[in-house]
Amino acid sequence: MSQKQEEEEKPPSNAINIAIMGPSGTGKSTFVNLVSGAQLKVGHGLSSCTQDVLMAPSFQLDSRTINLIDTPGFDDTDRSEVQILKTIASYLIEQCTKEVKLQGVIYLHNIDANRMGGVSKRAFELFRKICGTETLSNVSIVTTKWDKVTEEEGSAREKELKDQYFEAALKEGARMYRHNNDKESANQLLRVFLATPTIPLCLQQKMVDESKPVFDTKVGPHVETDLKKLNRKAEENQDVALRLEGYRRDESEILESRAQKPEQDQHNEEKASEPKVEGRTDGVSVVGSTECCAVIAATADVT
Repeated sequence: MSQKQEEEEKPPSNAINIAIMGPSGTGKSTFVNLVSGAQLKVGHGLSSCTQDVLMAPSFQLDSRTINLIDTPGFDDTDRSEVQILKTIASYLIEQCTKEVKLQGVIYLHNIDANRMGGVSKRAFELFRKICGTETLSNVSIVTTKWDKVTEEEGSAREKELKDQYFEAALKEGARMYRHNNDKESANQLLRVFLATPTIPLCLQQKMVDESKPVFDTKVGPHVETDLKKLNRKAEENQDVALRLEGYRRDESEILESRAQKPEQDQHNEEKASEPKVEGRTDGVSVVGSTECCAVIAATADVT
């Protein structure tokens, strides 16, 4: 890439750069499209449509240039956490080398989720380690999908999130807001960052300033856990393949046995249909087939 192309791709130095993060299906791409006018692909299920980190077209808000950065969901159904983290880390490192810094990060969470499951907890834990503690003052935790719940339901879940799952992050400087799914609500969320200083995320600082590989950063344990999970799944798949082979072998033997059974049954029926005769041979009562009687009669004659 030429220097001119790099300069064209590099956002203005006075632009407000905000990353949108969170699990799949929380409305990240929808949020970006709403305020920027972009046409990023939007998913309508649990699968993540955003496979790469994408910067939406710049737009103006209160005479300031805003750049929103859409990121893949941490719980992408098609890719592992290792792959997702590598994608996000590569982008953050690239932006650092271009001296492009973030003013803030918006983490989206569905308020209509009945509970904070293991996947959601793990996603937020990974997010916390990407950001670090010092940058939490530049983080907004935003709940979405309020149109899917009643005010009573949403308020109860919001309180639970504040008091339990997001409590530590909020105490360390993060803020929590609602997004009402309209442009004015989204703009209000963005205005929070117009006056905030730029602070590199913990992952950026460790990998760029300290030249540490991702395994040696705070997200390292997450990566190792995910790799172990992938290895375990591969082993399980191998075990399943072996068991399936055994099942198929057993099935083949059963089918072969069933194929032979009619022949045996037919033979037994033929034997059973032979005429029976009764008589006596040298004082011995005989009941059986004609073939059997013939043999006995022959034997009696010989004696």
